[in-house]
Amino acid sequence: MCRPRCFLLLLLVHFPVAQPSPATEDTVMAPQWEWPEKMEKKHHHSLASHTVKLRCKARGNPLPSIHWYKNGKRLSMDQRKGGFKIRDHMWTLIMESVVPSDKGNYTCVVENEHGRLQHTYQLDVLERSPHRPILQAGLPANKTAVVGSDVEFVCRVFSDKQPHIQWLKHITVNSSRVGPDGLPYVRVIKTAGLNTTDREMEVLTLRNITLDDAGEYTCLAGNSIGFSYHSAWLTVVEEKSSGGCSKKGKLSRELSTGHGKLVLVPQWVRPEKMERQLYTVPDGKLVKFHCQATGNPVPSLRWYKNGDEIRDHEWTLIKESVAPSDKGNYTCVVQNEYGSLRHTYQLEVVERSPHKPILQAGLQAHRIAVVGSDVEFACTVIGEPQPQIQWLKHITINDSKEGPDGLPFVHLLKDEDLNTADHEVESLLTLRNVTLADAGEYTCLARNSEGVSQQTVWLIVIDETSLQLLKSCSPVHCSSAYTCQHLT
Repeated sequence: MCRPRCFLLLLLVHFPVAQPSPATEDTVMAPQWEWPEKMEKKHHHSLASHTVKLRCKARGNPLPSIHWYKNGKRLSMDQRKGGFKIRDHMWTLIMESVVPSDKGNYTCVVENEHGRLQHTYQLDVLERSPHRPILQAGLPANKTAVVGSDVEFVCRVFSDKQPHIQWLKHITVNSSRVGPDGLPYVRVIKTAGLNTTDREMEVLTLRNITLDDAGEYTCLAGNSIGFSYHSAWLTVVEEKSSGGCSKKGKLSRELSTGHGKLVLVPQWVRPEKMERQLYTVPDGKLVKFHCQATGNPVPSLRWYKNGDEIRDHEWTLIKESVAPSDKGNYTCVVQNEYGSLRHTYQLEVVERSPHKPILQAGLQAHRIAVVGSDVEFACTVIGEPQPQIQWLKHITINDSKEGPDGLPFVHLLKDEDLNTADHEVESLLTLRNVTLADAGEYTCLARNSEGVSQQTVWLIVIDETSLQLLKSCSPVHCSSAYTCQHLT
């Protein structure tokens, strides 16, 4: 009878139900995580203004539903400024331009009529020193509208300090769009009054538009630290019974010259890749700005930094090892004889401030491995200055795990100085052909001049007979033929 031995083993580790074979159309199946190993990272650190994606992909029959909660409350669009995106087909929650108020626990609940799963991520938004306003990526967006219709531009502003918001329209003076100082000519078309709220100022409405309303519009936001802006273009067309506009009002971007030649005003090839307009990166990182467009004739391309032309005519502008001097607004202007487009990216380069290493939570779950198999542990570290990372195995000396000073006895397995410009690094410890002697406690320790951080994980090594015994007592979840995980 195996119960006493089973009970002893199960005190060490608890195994979830093993995954059944894939379901057919007639087989019911309670929800199961598709890639549980990709959900082990539960603690996410993000700089303010970055985009965060949390994923909970699952399967089941019938197909399960998914709902998201923050700190136990169902997420709603009005719960955070700027809202969020839920890509149901990707099982993903997306929050752009995160701010300190986004800190918290985010739980996905996946369920069908046969069962329910949930998983919680902890989000920590690293606050920065007071900053100029942050404008939500992708807003305001370019618009195309028919004469006589109404148009609405939206600009979402995030600022620790009270912002002042203005809407500007770019104009031409003496056939020039910019003045002698290189700054554009603009006209203020909306500014805050005594009783105007920030929410009202984030929306610009143009009513009964005419062809004269076409052009470039800018949302400008400033505070005591500085200014930020995003621009968008309004294209105005006359309504036609055919060609230019369908009966449903869907605009065509193809025009006829009257000589049988089809021309095409410039259009972005992958506009979805251009939604992120604000890039906040640590110094030393590589940054790429995309502005690929199509048209007939093929449009020309010019890049500008803060209004000054850059001698780069590639569809992708690449900045290697960015430095604080690279901060600014990068604008691509695409045009042919039938029209033009422009898009602006804002680059913020964060000068790294010293801090002790941060080890991302969930180093690994406790592991069970069979004699002769290979085991790999991963440790992700964020640190400035660059940390030194060590892997230690806890040992026993004279029947004691600790010395007279209270510190544990350890054996150094790996010591590495990762010479990289990356703010976030990953260190791997691989144990090959493990034996019973490899069982025990392992620690990832990271240190720099600011301090020391560490995380610990246990490895249990068993022989094939013990594995079969465990399987007979309780279902075991194994990610490979010889390595099983204790998933909490």
